[in-house]
Amino acid sequence: MHKSIGSTWKRWDLHVHTPESVLNMQYKFENTEESTQYGEQIWGKYIDKLESADSSVSVVGITDYCSIDGFERVMEYKDKGRLKNFDLILANVEFRIVPITDKNKAINVHCIFSNELTVQDIRRFLDELKYDYNGSKYRCNKDDLSSLGKAFNPALLNESDCYKEGVNQFKVNVNDLKNLIETEQRYKDKIFIVASNSSSDGISGLKDNSIASTRQELYRNVHFIFSGNNNDCKYFLGQGIDSKDEVIRKCGTLKACLHGSDAHDFDKLFKPDLDRFCWIKGEPTFAGLRQLLFEPDTRVRIQKDEPDSKKNIFSLKRFKMNAVEINQELGFNDVNLQFNKNLVAVIGGKGSGKTAVLDLIANCYSEYDRSRHYDLRGRATNNNNEDQNSFVQRIEKDCSDLEVSIDFLDDQTSFTKKLTENTFFSNGQVRYLPQGKIEEVAGNTKAMHKDIQNLIFTQLSKIDDYEYRSYIEMDNKILQVNREIATLIAEIDILIAETSPEIIEGLNRQLEIKKGELKDRVIKLLDFEGTLTRQEEEDTLKLTGKLKELDKQFEIAKEFISDCENLAKELDEIQVSINAQIERLNQQNSQLVIEEVSRVDFSNILAAINKNKVYATIGKLDLEDQRKKHTEDIKSFTGRQSEQAVLLKEKGELEKAKEEIIEKISEIRKKQSELDSKVVELNTKYEELLLNYKGQQNSYDRIIEAYKSSEKDILQNIDFKAEVYFDRTQFEELADDIFDKRKLPSEFLDQTGSNIIGYLENSTDIDITSYKLIVKYLRKNKTIFDYFKWLTHDYFQLDTKVYFNDVELSKLSVGQKGAVILKLYLADGDYPIILDQPEDNLDNRFISEELLTTFRKAKEKRQIIIATHNANLVVNSDAEQIIVADFIDNKILYRAGSIENFEIRKEVASLLEGGEEAFKQRESKYGFSK
Repeated sequence: MHKSIGSTWKRWDLHVHTPESVLNMQYKFENTEESTQYGEQIWGKYIDKLESADSSVSVVGITDYCSIDGFERVMEYKDKGRLKNFDLILANVEFRIVPITDKNKAINVHCIFSNELTVQDIRRFLDELKYDYNGSKYRCNKDDLSSLGKAFNPALLNESDCYKEGVNQFKVNVNDLKNLIETEQRYKDKIFIVASNSSSDGISGLKDNSIASTRQELYRNVHFIFSGNNNDCKYFLGQGIDSKDEVIRKCGTLKACLHGSDAHDFDKLFKPDLDRFCWIKGEPTFAGLRQLLFEPDTRVRIQKDEPDSKKNIFSLKRFKMNAVEINQELGFNDVNLQFNKNLVAVIGGKGSGKTAVLDLIANCYSEYDRSRHYDLRGRATNNNNEDQNSFVQRIEKDCSDLEVSIDFLDDQTSFTKKLTENTFFSNGQVRYLPQGKIEEVAGNTKAMHKDIQNLIFTQLSKIDDYEYRSYIEMDNKILQVNREIATLIAEIDILIAETSPEIIEGLNRQLEIKKGELKDRVIKLLDFEGTLTRQEEEDTLKLTGKLKELDKQFEIAKEFISDCENLAKELDEIQVSINAQIERLNQQNSQLVIEEVSRVDFSNILAAINKNKVYATIGKLDLEDQRKKHTEDIKSFTGRQSEQAVLLKEKGELEKAKEEIIEKISEIRKKQSELDSKVVELNTKYEELLLNYKGQQNSYDRIIEAYKSSEKDILQNIDFKAEVYFDRTQFEELADDIFDKRKLPSEFLDQTGSNIIGYLENSTDIDITSYKLIVKYLRKNKTIFDYFKWLTHDYFQLDTKVYFNDVELSKLSVGQKGAVILKLYLADGDYPIILDQPEDNLDNRFISEELLTTFRKAKEKRQIIIATHNANLVVNSDAEQIIVADFIDNKILYRAGSIENFEIRKEVASLLEGGEEAFKQRESKYGFSK
């Protein structure tokens, strides 16, 4: 089983000279003792220094001028078991080319050779390079270079001096290099030309505009640029003063910049100036270097630290499962997959096991429990997760004890479970979208809106806590206003009942009756004038007046006693409630309380109230006795005096009754005024509800802007807008129960709904105070209470309007909705996301235009694992790891590798739709073509 983790960031130094470099060779011993230690063999020290290099250095380019003598010696050491610390050693031959720069120096170019080429192959290549001097042709080999040096300077006698001079004078033509590489099959795709861009000995040193075309031609003929300058890195990617198209026009392609230590002495080994280390993402192979042609902007970085962004510590690192036979037709070989932390693509033919590994991982998380958990009778106990595409559900009856193990990125956490165990990993989370899930969500508009809002708020709570809290506070205000509206309507209902026209009419009738009766008594009393003695008349008036006063005092005493009883009861309840709270406070916070809070005691107050009540009760009894006595005295009257006394008593009672009715009518008038005020208050409160929704809409708009800003690369072409949605359907359905449609004007509902929407949109006035005109439209069993309840009901909901390429979500196809959902899910959080065939219902053009950039950006912040049959998602999203699922001899097995791996590339081309075409698109993206 191939266990490759795929493309990862590794440090490359492709510019390391050896002691064989005849120009500027500065490798030397520190002192005599060191020289003796190595037997005066500088190569011994050189190899030791290479082996003691920083452990992050993975690939080294052994560099010499016009020669691979140094490289050959290094490989001899490697063949003897040395230099195991490097994953790969490549040959780099440095040349000089003309024209010369403004600093009077020839331009440096390098040829970096594939490790597939033997030393003999490279020497043959060098031997085919020729330099014309004084009518003779000199090849790039030691003998001819020495001859060139001697021909150029006959005064030289020493062979090594002649060779050194020959190397210095030998110039190659870049066109010759390029033609030789491209025309000779043995060299094709196995040699890269890299040019320096230094202003002293690089192409950028050609300043004169008269040779600008020469400068551009040189750029066109090289594969990469040697430069650690950040401006150069940006320029050759089309991120500088020239656009991408302009760079491609001038330089042929966008180009990656490489950088090395250019070490000529031990102090410089693997130590480039300013710690500008070269990091390349790929397998440490020549094919890994080749990926920079197709991904020059994402596969290389010049910086001190490893560039890979930190991922969630509970990203998946390893998935393990022992070989198992599920049934006669299906089983697994040992599975030990080490996952890349970026984009992992699982590919394979139908039935090869692509979904299996995804489903088994998801089954370890409670949110995605894939098992239906069958009981002893074979009945499923979990009926909520049936999924015909679930691998777990297909095999759980046959192999319930299948065990999987997951290791996580923190290198400390592992989790193991058997297939149907009710145990789940709880320290971290994943999002799993099984096959068909995106289409299911996209087909349910209401659920999709809710999902979108949840995604936005989940992210916002992490980035802008203040705005999130503001939104929640506004939500609480809306709840509070709705409660206040309900209270107002209840109060209005009581006031309407207490001020009904029937009650007022009844009281007015009673008042007129009492007035008539009182008039009758007054007229009858006039008949007594002159019929009684003066003393009889005084006695009658005195006794009846006294009785009237006693009645009044009796009622006052009675009311006072009732007030005492009510106050005592209320104080007692308050005392019990407060003391219970004090008791809880003292007990719950015993460690925080310096001094216990004392219980309240109203006993003195209650005693005083009771004392007054007793005194009043005694007074009331005394008054009752006096009333009886005066009543008996009046009864003792005889004849006309008795008749007058009765009439006077009745007159007093009628006057009292009349005043009471007038008081009641006055109270009703006050309540009518209060009712009008309450309706106005209800109107204001309803407007407050709408204003709160508008305020929440504004808050949500700011939330959306913060969300879009934080995920702008992933959410490209998606826009959001907050909207207060008015549920007119519910508005009209509830109206059907309230109104008699035969009486209701046809335009009433439309006009009322439009007024509400108008207030939301333009703050136009809402007037619900003309409710008295509505009564005639209500059903017989309905009241104004029902009308207000209907009118001020909360029909509103804050919705997220989603636009894709300026088209509102509801008008998109299911496939386009799916793309929006997928983008939103990819933007959600930093935890792993697992996708099974996310490309379903999407055409290849749509994937190319919309999803590739999304996947590229999303994998920078989170681990993505997809099972797919779409080559574009694998190749042009530049998947860091590809896992090939195979089904051989009824067994599922997996192989893993990177996109640059030749065997993996063959699988991608043969298994996935549009495989070869996807590679062609990738290779032509930045102007490169084979």
